[in-house]
Amino acid sequence: MDDLHEHHDAVAAGSCGDGEDDRRLVRRRPGLRLCPLAGRGLGAGRLRRRRDPCRILGLARIRGHGHDQQRALRAPPDRSLGLEQRLLPPHVPDRRRVAGRLDIVTDAIVLAGGGREPGLDAAVANKGFLEIAGRPLLAHVLAALRGARGVGRIAVVGPLEAIRAVSGEVVIVPDGGSIMDNVVRAQGALAARDPVLVVASDIPLLTPAAVEAFLAACAANGADFYYAIVPQEAMVRVFPGARKTFVRVTDGTFTGGSVMLVNPVVIDRVRDFVERVIAARKKPWMLAQLFGWSIVMKFASGRLSIAEMEAKVRELLGITARAVIIADPVLALDVDMGKPENLALIRTALGR
Repeated sequence: MDDLHEHHDAVAAGSCGDGEDDRRLVRRRPGLRLCPLAGRGLGAGRLRRRRDPCRILGLARIRGHGHDQQRALRAPPDRSLGLEQRLLPPHVPDRRRVAGRLDIVTDAIVLAGGGREPGLDAAVANKGFLEIAGRPLLAHVLAALRGARGVGRIAVVGPLEAIRAVSGEVVIVPDGGSIMDNVVRAQGALAARDPVLVVASDIPLLTPAAVEAFLAACAANGADFYYAIVPQEAMVRVFPGARKTFVRVTDGTFTGGSVMLVNPVVIDRVRDFVERVIAARKKPWMLAQLFGWSIVMKFASGRLSIAEMEAKVRELLGITARAVIIADPVLALDVDMGKPENLALIRTALGR
């Protein structure tokens, strides 16, 4: 924002003076600028109050945490261009006024692709379209995203006709194969420049509150990649009998969620690595090739910390990753046709 002030000063000074020789740099009070008016009878060096460029560019200045923060609003439309011209650099998050305050608007990608699992009815495209409580799993997930404050556009990746039958109010993206391929396809369809929320279609107990809690936790940290993890005690307390894979680290015991937030800038850089990790997740020797034996051995013995894992990712990929602890098991209880216990818990929670 200081750059905006300096740029505005330079432009304003140029409009007031007749020559560069008359301009001098002087110490000035905040909010005032030097406007040399040589040859205009008003005296060179007269101080005039500066117009706030935040107001010019459609930005709002908000005070918080002991220092001024600039929160961007959508700039007014430029009718002469016939389109809405945003005067914000690509890295500035889109922010809109919600419930009387400013919130970051995050686009979402729902992954509803993949093949059919054994045990699924032949008429169902994949488990994302399995009906529980009268609606497909995908419909439950979309309802949670639409109800969450801060979620903007939604893209769904998967079988086109099946998605259209569930909702016509989403950006539909054809299934491209792997998880990261589908994320890349959907991000391109949305032309997203800010971090995108990626959600699996098989967590029908997802709630707007859980989505908001995850986004709020991500906003408190500056990172390129966020992954939700749920404490074991939270899962066992709410859904006793749920079958999940838990990982013990020095910070506690956790299970992975089905929600992540990714900066589009780093997607191409990490996609191959993420695919290799997914393929190697149950093969320690392959994980060792990716992370090194020291990390794998500490992981196997429960002596690895979350901070060490995050540091290793930064070393390998040059990105900042964060594991986000959310004590809400709806982020992690997914439908798995090979785990009937989980399906029974979900049916009970949704009233069948």
